[in-house]
Amino acid sequence: MKQILGIICSPRRLGNNEIAVKEISHRIKEPHELKLLRISDFNIKFCKGCYVCLFKDRCVLKDDLPVIIDAFCRADAFIVSAPAYCLGANASLKVLADRVLAFSGRVKDIWGKPAVGLAIAGLEGKEGFTKLNVESFMRLFLMNVKASRILYAALPGEICTKDENLHILDELATALMNDPVKQAEPKCPLCNGDT
Repeated sequence: MKQILGIICSPRRLGNNEIAVKEISHRIKEPHELKLLRISDFNIKFCKGCYVCLFKDRCVLKDDLPVIIDAFCRADAFIVSAPAYCLGANASLKVLADRVLAFSGRVKDIWGKPAVGLAIAGLEGKEGFTKLNVESFMRLFLMNVKASRILYAALPGEICTKDENLHILDELATALMNDPVKQAEPKCPLCNGDT
């Protein structure tokens, strides 16, 4: 049975990011197991830029990163969800992204696995570059980005009260296990983002 890893980059437990990931999972027709990785539940230290991980295949920092690396490697697919905080993704996404070099010894276990991304903002026009942050995160970890979208919801549970959001969740569920969603044009030739 396939394992889908939901990477929740929100400190709000059972908030819209977590609900959206679970809703996508419920909409996937293929049998699978959903595992949640709530980044804020882990002790992840800031990267020191020492590059030891590139030469010794381990990070010198003593924190929870090995658990996260193992979860990434066991997954068959990913759903990455981050809320918009001050026009960008919550900082937990960036803290984990900055540690990407520590994954280098296991990159073959992540490379090319399908992924979809969600950027969730409370108000239209206040999402800033959150979607680009989520897309960059998935590309940085060499995931096969099938689709990414912005959804709008502020209050807990509001994500499932809007028809447009439900349509997007269906679209992402289909894209994760099938063909990617056609991206908006034009796209940046460097980051492939459409923000």
